[in-house]
Amino acid sequence: MSDRRPPCSLQRRQLLLAGGGLALPALSVQAQGFNDGEARQAAVELLRALITDLERPLTGASLAWMHGDGRVSRAWAGWRTLSADHPSGSLPLEATSLFRVASISKLALALAALRLHDARLLDLDADLSTWLRHPLRHPRFPNTPVTARLILSHRSSLLETPMPLADGDAFRRALTQPANWSPEEPGRHFRYSNFAHAVLATAMESAARQPFDALMQRWLLDPLGMGARYSAAALNAAQRDQLATLYRKPDRSPQWQAQMDARGEPAHPYATASALAAVGENASVHSPQGGLRSSVPDLCRIARLLMQQGRWEGRRLLSADSMVQLTRPHWTWGPDSPGETAGGLMRSWGLGCQRFTDVSDARGGDRLHSRGGIRAFGHLGSAYGLHSGLLFNTGDNADLNWGVVYVVNGTSQGAQESAGVYSSLRRFEERLLEILLEFVVPPGAQRNGIGAALTPSEGPSSAPPETT
Repeated sequence: MSDRRPPCSLQRRQLLLAGGGLALPALSVQAQGFNDGEARQAAVELLRALITDLERPLTGASLAWMHGDGRVSRAWAGWRTLSADHPSGSLPLEATSLFRVASISKLALALAALRLHDARLLDLDADLSTWLRHPLRHPRFPNTPVTARLILSHRSSLLETPMPLADGDAFRRALTQPANWSPEEPGRHFRYSNFAHAVLATAMESAARQPFDALMQRWLLDPLGMGARYSAAALNAAQRDQLATLYRKPDRSPQWQAQMDARGEPAHPYATASALAAVGENASVHSPQGGLRSSVPDLCRIARLLMQQGRWEGRRLLSADSMVQLTRPHWTWGPDSPGETAGGLMRSWGLGCQRFTDVSDARGGDRLHSRGGIRAFGHLGSAYGLHSGLLFNTGDNADLNWGVVYVVNGTSQGAQESAGVYSSLRRFEERLLEILLEFVVPPGAQRNGIGAALTPSEGPSSAPPETT
């Protein structure tokens, strides 16, 4: 769920929020698309409480929730940049602010891979060596091919290695190192892997004959009308101005520390132009595992595509079979299906997305609401102080489907250490999800353990945001 790189010097700038020289304006909470006053007030109060919590503050948060009938509501508050030297002072989050959304990037990658599979350019069950142009084999199990399906379900046996890798030679060396492979044969064990997704992205480059950024535009982002990009350098000037910095705040310190996407830092501080342009050599330079910069409205487009079972604006972008592969269980934790559960959070996995099975036990769990009974699909993200989530429900009755999105761009150590009450999530994530799911899955509106949406009413609102 997380991906890590050593922060560069520009990412270590320390900024003062309290006890120092940085004066912040009064917090405003903005909301859009509501036709329920009580829901709006609940969202406003929650954001205000989370961001201004003295022991566990957040830098900013942006939320959205969608009903199957097309209604979308959003709320956001906090700051995208804390800067003592900016002419305008600290800059607030806005509706169009972009975030490096961490591992939600893997869900987007999976959707592009499924589209390549539907186009017969990438076979989910074929040996990826075909596209990598060199053998991809576990050193201890040379006769077992590694496939896209195994990577997307985290059963490839690939572990982690520091990324990005410098070039194609470094990429190939990393694949031959026994230390980068788990002891188990591919297909036998669930181990979450960022590196494996860089391997798949490299194979996708060869299959699509395009650099990773370009293929993601062609096969997913452009068809959905998304302005999101994996490379910050590919953002236009207006998007770069809206790009949120990611922060962490040490325990009991007045200082927030910029971790990623600080204003003025290089868009690609670790990659050369030649490495970025190479195709099928080393896609790790594009951070396919976590580098997607996206606004919340754009993430809602991904959620709506999935809520609509792969359909978008009257045409099918994902085949019916690909939607089945995405959501069906490829791994579920149990005595006969071992795996690393990330502290009890990961209990079942589809193809590129987590299956939230409503488990709450002594190990923690993946329960999404304290009352239980809600199951969903989607992906979470956590890196550089950011936490994010994109969850959805899909079924035959489109009006009963729903989706929720949240992004928090900075967390204090107190927030990180506040464990969930009924799950393995952080407590602030439990609180966010409880409110969001109350909006789309009210008590009693559940079927067969799958959350159902509210009764259809009005369509999406085009009114300007309200501010509190």
